[in-house]
Amino acid sequence: MIAVADAEFAARFALEHGHYRQDLPFWRRAASRLGGPVLDLGAATGRIALPLADDGHEVWAVDRSPEMCAAIARAAADAGRAGAIRVVCDDLRRFRLPRRFALAIVAMNTFQVLHRRPEQVACLRAIADVLHEGGEVILDVAVPDEDDVAGVIGRLQDVAEHVDPLTGTRVVQTARYDSWDPATRTLRFTLIIEEQGAGASRSRRERPYAVHLYAPDELQSLARDADLRPAGAFGDFDEGPLTPDSERQVHRFLREGA
Repeated sequence: MIAVADAEFAARFALEHGHYRQDLPFWRRAASRLGGPVLDLGAATGRIALPLADDGHEVWAVDRSPEMCAAIARAAADAGRAGAIRVVCDDLRRFRLPRRFALAIVAMNTFQVLHRRPEQVACLRAIADVLHEGGEVILDVAVPDEDDVAGVIGRLQDVAEHVDPLTGTRVVQTARYDSWDPATRTLRFTLIIEEQGAGASRSRRERPYAVHLYAPDELQSLARDADLRPAGAFGDFDEGPLTPDSERQVHRFLREGA
């Protein structure tokens, strides 16, 4: 059974990130193009898995957090999609599944939590092992600006602000950039979340993160080491070109030999 505090963590995560929807049309187009089943890696509370299930796809949602997995299962049951979403608690670096997939999704900077090359390649190899021939993995990460990152260490940066439509809670997110190691390309920062309820209630919490910032050619090299073939890259979710000025990099990789 998930403890109340753990369930609250998952609910807060959904509140903090549920407003981010600009990528959903892209993932829905990809799933429509390739068909199912779809593998959603780092699925969190089901932000992508649930809409894809609504579109009629079989979705396997993998996350290493039991709290997140329980949240997806509850949301799927509440939406009448329990039969369409298979929830698996496992590690992205070594998961094994008894199914092959037409599409694997690694969205919203999830791949950046893998800091070292061996675990990055291990994740991509685990994905390649469960893809159909002709299947694709598509991952979405930020485009790094190393000079900009180095220049804001120790300073607060605005991240996002929104009002939750269900509760009326106003959520303001800022980030304090704590350190940047150019040798390992590791950025450490603290996400600061401030909430103001519809009444007078207020809360503030801090969550530390460490992420790897990928150069585009680094991702291409990792994919080749995992026997995946680069099949294109975009600079946004409208499938525009990837340029140095892009904020996102969205990469498509095919299972080698397909």
